[in-house]
Amino acid sequence: MKDPNSIRIDIQTETERFQEHLSIPKNNRILFSGMFGIGKTYFLNSLFSNNESYEPFFISPINYSVSNNEDILEYIKYDILICLLEKDNISWQKETFSDNLLVQYYLKDHFWKLASDIIKHVGKVGKALSTVISDLEKHKVEYEKYKKTYENDDLNTVGKFLSDLQKEEGSIYENNDITTLIHALIKSIPDDKKPILIIDDLDRIDPEHIFRILNVFSAHFSDDYGSHKFGFEKVILVCDLNNIRHIFQHKYGSGVDFSGYIDKFYSIEPFQYSNKQEFISRIYDYISTIKRENNNDYFIHSHIVLKMLIEYDLINLRKFVDKTNTFWKIPFRRYHEIHNKISDSSNMIDFLLFMFGNSKEEICNRLRSRNDEIILNRDENNCFRFICILLNIEKYDIKEENIIYENNELDFKINYKVERGTFRNTDVVIEEPMYLTGTKRERIPFFRLLGIAIENNCEITNRYQTKYL
Repeated sequence: MKDPNSIRIDIQTETERFQEHLSIPKNNRILFSGMFGIGKTYFLNSLFSNNESYEPFFISPINYSVSNNEDILEYIKYDILICLLEKDNISWQKETFSDNLLVQYYLKDHFWKLASDIIKHVGKVGKALSTVISDLEKHKVEYEKYKKTYENDDLNTVGKFLSDLQKEEGSIYENNDITTLIHALIKSIPDDKKPILIIDDLDRIDPEHIFRILNVFSAHFSDDYGSHKFGFEKVILVCDLNNIRHIFQHKYGSGVDFSGYIDKFYSIEPFQYSNKQEFISRIYDYISTIKRENNNDYFIHSHIVLKMLIEYDLINLRKFVDKTNTFWKIPFRRYHEIHNKISDSSNMIDFLLFMFGNSKEEICNRLRSRNDEIILNRDENNCFRFICILLNIEKYDIKEENIIYENNELDFKINYKVERGTFRNTDVVIEEPMYLTGTKRERIPFFRLLGIAIENNCEITNRYQTKYL
């Protein structure tokens, strides 16, 4: 049995492809898309770890959803500052000034108060002078107010308005002291490394808040004015674009233009990360780490189906990998009544559910939503035989008889025969799939049929568990 820690997925092809995407001129905003669980974070960490060209800053906005819009920017700055503190190539500076210079500024700003305090201690005459100084100071204040009533400086008015807006927390033009400091620190990174901000885990944000948070990023991370607010050369948003599209259409309706909304988050085009083929090439190694009671044919069939599910983005790869090096036990059944009838078929379905996290509803909903009609290769067709035995739930235990399964909704028909031999030795012979008219059908709705088989298998198992428990 393989050690799961020894299994490595080759990311070289995707690395070269993404580096080419990064190098496109003026490609400063990047939307890095890939299905949830496909390994986006692992890939980006591997790519930017000890990278000679880029200085990465990873932040995760998972908890931003509990915050008001005006607070989100403050949390972004907090996360960036934490990243800065962890780096050893940042120039943290402490400004110092000479005492002579500081004394001059102090006397200028505090002259009247200082003169008044000194004169209080020079005797009787001083008391009178102190009163004079105090009165003069009052008149100075009044004079400044009087002077402003005759001043009409348009530039000062505009300057004050802009300054107030830049100091306002949450304002899209916010540019306070901390923002300025972050910008200066980012720009202090050596010229041979480009600072790059990676905003990860957008997949994990509550759908109710995803667009609110995305809008904050859009407002503050725009480079329309020639440079990024915090001084980053590039910003990468990491998400599943298809999932965000579905949430958008569910929230605003399918008639609302999604592309018009999302294109402000990237400069050129989204980068679609997919390392499925490399993963599929190692899938047998992964499931070989799972301890099983036996090595029946169901394991081979499961391997084939899992490859198909990954190919069509129907399984969460993160859940899949989490199952490595675990133990799977065939669920309870009365073997003499049910195991001999559908042993490999039922075990294959149960093993698939185990790999999905035992969520029958979740996987069946996914399978029902797919209208893909595919041509099966030899291995896939061999596996499909054992799915057929679970399609007709009323005749799953018929022996040595030709069975016809028809589905009006799918316009699908197939004839098959179950041949039973000794205990745990069942074979299924299928004829060519057809349309209901009897015409040969080369492409079949495999995933929707698999969903039907999964639901039927659960019902059959429940019948026998209820009968014997």
